[in-house]
Amino acid sequence: MDPLQAGVTAARHGQRAKARTLLEQALRSDLNNERAWLWISTVVKTDAERQTCLERALALQHRNPSYQKADIPFDNVIFKGAPVVHDEYIVDVDNGSTTITDGTWYMLNTKWMGFSYDKKKSFKLGPNVRPNNQLVTTALMPVRGAHWTNNRRKLGVLGDVAIGTLETATS
Repeated sequence: MDPLQAGVTAARHGQRAKARTLLEQALRSDLNNERAWLWISTVVKTDAERQTCLERALALQHRNPSYQKADIPFDNVIFKGAPVVHDEYIVDVDNGSTTITDGTWYMLNTKWMGFSYDKKKSFKLGPNVRPNNQLVTTALMPVRGAHWTNNRRKLGVLGDVAIGTLETATS
């Protein structure tokens, strides 16, 4: 039996030591096996080991060798010293698609953006209310303001980004 499959079976049956040995064997033959990293995270002894395994699995899922730099499904992209962060659920402005193969790239420079609010009417707590079947109370705190930018040339939108093209260009 394949060491990965045998390790998964052992982990499902609560045989932690056996599962760890088999999953380590599977990882020795293929360090880029995302499934093996996920399953070994369930049988390691410490939280630190578990976190290391899960970070490795997540990095492999995103095909990103250094998870600290960015969370995007292609090689790391650094723009002006900061990581470019990918959100796979943003709708493409060109065709309305939400597939992982294409999307829209919004470039926002927070140096040129801000939020102004009405100091007299914002952040005033409303009455406390206890929702049904809850042991806590809650209150509304309205905020009246505007999000603004003062240099639109420093911001941008790039539509119909083909992830496959970016992967090829960055490899």
